[in-house]
Amino acid sequence: LEAVYRKQRLLVTAPSNVAVDNLLERVADAGCRSLVRLGHPARVQEELHKFTLDNVLYSSEQASLCRDIKKEIETILKPSAKGKASSAPRTGRGE
Repeated sequence: LEAVYRKQRLLVTAPSNVAVDNLLERVADAGCRSLVRLGHPARVQEELHKFTLDNVLYSSEQASLCRDIKKEIETILKPSAKGKASSAPRTGRGE
């Protein structure tokens, strides 16, 4: 925790998921603001899910922008996809 108090970067590892979660709680309680918990979300304590890599990325501004762009692209491509499908000749099996 001394590194946290000095505003230094800190990498913490432990031999089990429970131990990592315990360390994460202590570092978070010490006031560290930028934390990321690596590991499968199913193995992380429920109250620490906000620190998982998946959650941090999903809730970022960049991810929100990407979701908006994806929606716009899908909206633009929907009419063209329908037009292509209807204009292509259909052939059934065995013909």
